[in-house]
Amino acid sequence: MPKIYMVEVGVELDKNHEEYDVYQCKLNGVNHALYDEDTMAFLDKDKAFIFLNEYVDKGVRGTYGVLWDIERKIETNEEEELINQGVLKNEFLPRKIDNVVFKGGLNPYA
Repeated sequence: MPKIYMVEVGVELDKNHEEYDVYQCKLNGVNHALYDEDTMAFLDKDKAFIFLNEYVDKGVRGTYGVLWDIERKIETNEEEELINQGVLKNEFLPRKIDNVVFKGGLNPYA
């Protein structure tokens, strides 16, 4: 099975946001609300990391990105897009929230 590199990007919601509770999760024991704007799968780790960093660099305060890897079978309907383009857009595989890269002031670890 090939290794696939997952990237989730989005924006951290402020505690006063009406959907804060919907997107709430814990990061290193601290509550955050991470609104995921896009999740993509890459075959190449470097391309995944470049996409994540560019997204976060161009983002607003609180923009975040997460990179993790999984191993799984590539389904027939995914093969052309993933192999030819190197990316699957709107891919919803198991979410892993750690090692988050943030932009701006909402991240207490920045």
